[in-house]
Amino acid sequence: QNQTEKARRYRDKSLCPFDNKVPNRTKDKANNPLGVCPIVHRKNSPVRFRQDWLIVENAAKFCFSEKQNWTSLSEIRLKDKNGQSAGNIDFVVVADDEKGRLTDFGSLGAQGVCISAETEASQRLLFHFTRQVGRTTRRPVAGRALAKRCFEAMNRQLEIFENQEVATNREDAVVNVASVPQRSPFRYPGGKTWLVPIVRRWMRQFAPEKITLIEPFAGGGIVSLTAAFENLAHRIVMVELDEEVAAVWETILNGKNEWLANRIFGFDLIIENVRRELERPEKSTAETAFSTILKNRVFHGGILAKGSGMLKVGENGRGIASRWYPKTLKNRISAINLIKHKIEFVRGDAFEAIRQNLHDPNAVFFIDPPYTIAGKRLYTHFDIDHERLFGLAAQIKGHFMLTYDDTAEVRAWAAKFALPFKSVPMKTTHHLEKRELLITNNLNWQHD
Repeated sequence: QNQTEKARRYRDKSLCPFDNKVPNRTKDKANNPLGVCPIVHRKNSPVRFRQDWLIVENAAKFCFSEKQNWTSLSEIRLKDKNGQSAGNIDFVVVADDEKGRLTDFGSLGAQGVCISAETEASQRLLFHFTRQVGRTTRRPVAGRALAKRCFEAMNRQLEIFENQEVATNREDAVVNVASVPQRSPFRYPGGKTWLVPIVRRWMRQFAPEKITLIEPFAGGGIVSLTAAFENLAHRIVMVELDEEVAAVWETILNGKNEWLANRIFGFDLIIENVRRELERPEKSTAETAFSTILKNRVFHGGILAKGSGMLKVGENGRGIASRWYPKTLKNRISAINLIKHKIEFVRGDAFEAIRQNLHDPNAVFFIDPPYTIAGKRLYTHFDIDHERLFGLAAQIKGHFMLTYDDTAEVRAWAAKFALPFKSVPMKTTHHLEKRELLITNNLNWQHD
């Protein structure tokens, strides 16, 4: 233990040195609070995120430019559509202009979770940072009025407060993708954002500290990113063969993350500039990454395969700007920079990645291959041996989830290798409801 006079004083009087709301250590109860002994070495306090207000300062740096004036508010109360309490936002950082008008804000949630155990692992500190885009106000605001405006802006923008169906509330409901955090810089055709709530349930049956998540057909990477941000696995391996998609992940995870974020944010999106960028003959990996993101955002449906072309009319007549959100993309890439140490990226073959880890009982595979029907139109590397993939999956000693379109052919492969499956609903980008298959070696998790 730390035996300095200051440390003894804090221990004797049960004081909290980390800016708790009250002087004492009272995070979970007043007497002998669980897990809150910050003077003992190698222990963390659940309220330590308040220390010196560094986390608020870093949140402001993430949200705003260096010269931006800002302040912070704490404990912003939220209500749902029916006026009922929906919890609090721990902190909101707020930017204002020279006249004191609110111009932008970001919300920050920091949760200290105490777990009853007699080990040093009895404490976890989970940070969840949500970036929101603010709305300009017409007049200067301060104090409660400022908090009220932030609350109103958040309720306008956070669609999770709408009365919409979510899969966790009904066994066979279509997931509302607006309720899922958007982590990936891609708008990926065949992406699995809609499946994230189900993947969470599946992965929570495992001990995160023991498993390695392997995504052999990484694509847009939403499952790997979700696992990294939400601590669902201690190690994550993303594998991708496509040269353009691989360049993006290599740049974000292993290369010029900040350069790519700034290049996107500073790009002047006009057709002449887009064509000039896409037609450049020789590019570095980072330059290929930028042109890939550009193509993904200005081409029909985000399709990178040959035959796709640039948007003409787009959403609300905005043409190529319909899906170009430079600030959002910059923020997503910058956020990935904070968790990239958890992820290993491999440019390589999915089948080989599975084969190398077949006998690892701690390997958990999320396998989302090019589908049999739409794959040729959507992907460059669409031609794979699907039956061989089922055969490999059947040999996995760990765990896997394999996703496919729901067809008689796919069901026949699952039956051939005695693999259990479940049919789930989803909506396409054109809002058409269809069903897909989840093939796995264990369906017990769905009843937990």
